[in-house]
Amino acid sequence: KDIESERNTIYTDEHGRVKVRINLYANQEELDNNTFITNDIDTNSSNLSSNTYKSYHHTPFLRVASSIASNHSGFFHTPRIGDEVIISFLDDDID
Repeated sequence: KDIESERNTIYTDEHGRVKVRINLYANQEELDNNTFITNDIDTNSSNLSSNTYKSYHHTPFLRVASSIASNHSGFFHTPRIGDEVIISFLDDDID
């Protein structure tokens, strides 16, 4: 789904999780797609149309954490498309 055209709107799944675009792997994605497109060994137009290109930009849906929370009150903000966010990894392991 193309969500870039919907900037400043909220896009979540049924659990309130959001997708995040990470540009860390943009160069690898470009290399993979160029290799896939320009590789002329056993490729024809029917093969190209049936395959999907790899996309490293968007994560799966991620939970949103809040810095202000308690048992009876708190603050929750759902990031909108185009907002900048901070991502933390469990035990600092991206995998």
